[in-house]
Amino acid sequence: MKTKILILLTMMLAGLNSFSADFARLETFVDDEKLWNRTSDNFLDPSNQMYFRWLSDKKEGVRYPGYGNSPPMTFLGMKSWETIIRFEGGKVSQIEISLFNRGDSGEITDDKGKKSEDIFMGMVDEDLKKIEAWAGDKGVSSQRERLTMGMYIERKVWVKNNSLAVEMKWSASEKIKAQDVEDPFMRDKKIRFRAEYIKLTISKFDPKNDPRKMTSTPKKADVASAMDIKQNVKKDDKGFIYIENIPMVDQGQKGYCAVATAERILKYYGTDADQNVLAQLASSSSSRGTSPDEMIDMLKKVQGKFGVMIRTHVDFKLQDFMKMVNDYNKLSKKAGKREIGYGRVIDIGAIYHAMGSEPAMLKEAKCEKDKSGYKGFQTDIMKHVDAGIPLMWSVILGIVKEEGLPQAGGGHMRIIFGYNKEKSEILYTDSWGAKHERKVMPMDDAWTITTGLYSFDPRKK
Repeated sequence: MKTKILILLTMMLAGLNSFSADFARLETFVDDEKLWNRTSDNFLDPSNQMYFRWLSDKKEGVRYPGYGNSPPMTFLGMKSWETIIRFEGGKVSQIEISLFNRGDSGEITDDKGKKSEDIFMGMVDEDLKKIEAWAGDKGVSSQRERLTMGMYIERKVWVKNNSLAVEMKWSASEKIKAQDVEDPFMRDKKIRFRAEYIKLTISKFDPKNDPRKMTSTPKKADVASAMDIKQNVKKDDKGFIYIENIPMVDQGQKGYCAVATAERILKYYGTDADQNVLAQLASSSSSRGTSPDEMIDMLKKVQGKFGVMIRTHVDFKLQDFMKMVNDYNKLSKKAGKREIGYGRVIDIGAIYHAMGSEPAMLKEAKCEKDKSGYKGFQTDIMKHVDAGIPLMWSVILGIVKEEGLPQAGGGHMRIIFGYNKEKSEILYTDSWGAKHERKVMPMDDAWTITTGLYSFDPRKK
C-alpha cells in the first residue's frame, strides 16, 4: 500500500512539474504558459540536463553553450550560440539568446563578392522578420546608441500577446583599429566593418514598463553608491571578510576572461553590462583575448557610461619584472641552481614559467625582495574589500598549483573579493561558472603570480 501511495505522489509531483518544451526548439519553451512559474529548485531535469548547466551554486541562472559537441538548439530556426535563463526570487525572470557573437561564431568576412556588412545586415533583417511573425507585432525601433567612435547599438522591441516583452539588440563596428589581430604590426590598421553580435532578450511583459514606450535616449547607468555596496561586506565564522552578491558569468571557451571579469563587477554595481559589448569596445579576440592594459585603457575611455572610476593599483612594468628576474637569478646563483637567461626579445610568460620550476625561490624574489609592493598589495585588498569594492586581478597561471582550472597556464584575469588577515589568505573567483565562485589562496602565493590589480570605484552621487 505504501509503495502505491509513493508512486502516486511521485506521479502527482511530476505532473505539477510537467513542462511541454522541446529545448532543441527553444520557442516551445518560451511559448509555454507555465514558463514564468518554473522554479530554480526543479528546473534541471532529464528533459534539459543535456542542454544546461548552472552558472553557480546559487542557482541564479542556467547556461547553454553552443559548442561543437553541444546538442543543437535553435530559436525559430535560428542557431543559439549561447542561451542563459536567469532566475529572480527563485522563478524564471529572463531568457537571453545569442543569435550571433563574434567570440563564439567567428568573424563574418567578405564571401563570393558579397561584403561582410551586407551578409551581417541580411542576417539581422531575416532575424527581425522571424521574430515579428512569431510575436504578431510590428515592433518599435529605438534610436541608435553610440558606444564610441564607429561603434553603435541598435534595438527593436516587441510585445507578444500582452505576455512577453521581446528585445533584439545588434551591433557592428566600422572603421576601427584592428587591436585584436595576431600580427602586432597590423593592429593600427583600420577595419572597414566588423559584425559584433545579435542578442535576443525575452522577459515577462509588465504593462507599467512597456518597452515600446521607452525613451529614445538610453539611460545613464544608475550605479550603486558606496553606502549601498558596503552592505554586501560580510564576515564568516572562519574569519574571512568578503563581498557577497557578485554575479557569475561563464566566459565559456572564449578568451574573454578580462571582459567577463569586468562584466561581473559592473553588474555587481547594477549596470546592464554585457561581455560582448565590452569585447567590442576592447576589440577582444576570442583566441587572443584582451590584455589587462588594453582592457583598462578601453574602460577609462567609457567609464562615465558605466558610472565608475577606473583605478590602477598594481600595473605591470617591464623594469619591475626584470628586477624580479635579477633577484631570482641572484638567489639561484647562491643556491647553485640554474639562472634564467634572456635576450633582446623577452618572453615574459616563458621566463615566468622557467622561474616557476623553483616556486620557493620565485616567491622569495617577489615577496621578500619587494616588501613594499607586497605590503601595498595586501593593503589594497583589505581597503577595497572592506568598502565592498571587488578587485580585478591579473595573474600568470601555472605557477601556483590550483585544482580544476580549464586553462593550464598563461595570462588570466579574475576577481579578488575577500581576505583573512589572521591566516594571510585571499578569496577569489574565476569567470568559468559553477565550482569557480569561491576559492582560497595564500596571500604570498597570490602576490607571486600577480601582474596587475585594478578597481572600479563607484562615482559619488
